[in-house]
Amino acid sequence: MKKILFLFFAIIALSSCGKSGFTLSGKIGGASSLEGVFEEVRLNNQISLAKTNFQADGSYKIHLEKALTAGIYRLKIGQRQYQLILDGSEKSVTLDADLNDRNLVSYKIAGSESTQFYITSIQNFQPPSGVSQEVMKTLYATKLAELKKAVETAKNPLVSMLIALQIQDFGTLEYLEMHKNTLLRLEKTFPNSPYVVEYRNALNLFEKQAAKQAAGGEVAIGKVAPDISLPSPSGEVLTLSSLKGKVVLLDFWASWCGPCRRANPEVVAAYNKYKDKGFEVFSVSLDKDKAKWEAAIAQDGLKWKYHVSDLKFWDSAPAQVYGVQGIPQQYILDREGKITAILEPGAPLGTTLEAMFK
Repeated sequence: MKKILFLFFAIIALSSCGKSGFTLSGKIGGASSLEGVFEEVRLNNQISLAKTNFQADGSYKIHLEKALTAGIYRLKIGQRQYQLILDGSEKSVTLDADLNDRNLVSYKIAGSESTQFYITSIQNFQPPSGVSQEVMKTLYATKLAELKKAVETAKNPLVSMLIALQIQDFGTLEYLEMHKNTLLRLEKTFPNSPYVVEYRNALNLFEKQAAKQAAGGEVAIGKVAPDISLPSPSGEVLTLSSLKGKVVLLDFWASWCGPCRRANPEVVAAYNKYKDKGFEVFSVSLDKDKAKWEAAIAQDGLKWKYHVSDLKFWDSAPAQVYGVQGIPQQYILDREGKITAILEPGAPLGTTLEAMFK
């Protein structure tokens, strides 16, 4: 009997010595001697969980003693971010990437089916480079249908939520039903998840903004654009109405917005082409982190003066006034300050401006 008890407790002891929790490891090309941060990403904030130093060959390993719950996570290296969407069952995940690869979703994953589905969906959505704006617009419509399908078919509703929130103009009326269905799945699958509360709050905001837009208002083609007066990164208060006499692109964006960052090169090209002809860009950021806002301005080469933000995220006062449901959201103002165009997702900015500067 003593031998049996001894054997029983020995098994318990051995089993308790094994590693539990969660491990993230892999190799990041070009990350030698850099520091990485592993975070949980909520809709309203980020929670730092661990840090790692990359070896000479870019290898790294992060081990957390406590298992991770279902959620959205990321490995952040400087301005580069690699998303992980977990369902809570994962014990070990491998993430390999190369910092020199400019494709933000070009990384390899093993051990997380949800993350792989997300990567594949976003990669399929990205249009090929070197195509015309007209072709781009057609491709966008086709690929948008594929992205909506991915939202519906993802096994993990957190993946559905993350993809849905990256669709351009995701907060407009046409996407409300998609968001509601995704929220229902999230509530059923992860009823105690903090993402349920955050997503529900975001959806309530979308509904209010959509109702305001449907009811009409002062933001319309042919009307004078409501004035905006907010501080720049340096603290200088800049005002939209001060630009009367110029053709203005009013651009709502944010550093965390993937579609915004992908649209920025076209805005830069337009600014460089028409700035000497009386064209100006007035950029309103929906950021809440000043450092990330400033870093994105520098990284994307947004060299115009007029960058403003109240750093209130979706509670941004100008975004409320303009009924912005998704970003990027762009308006073109004539020299009298009147709205002459409200650009649809994928609409060619260059073509619209070319007609104005003939």
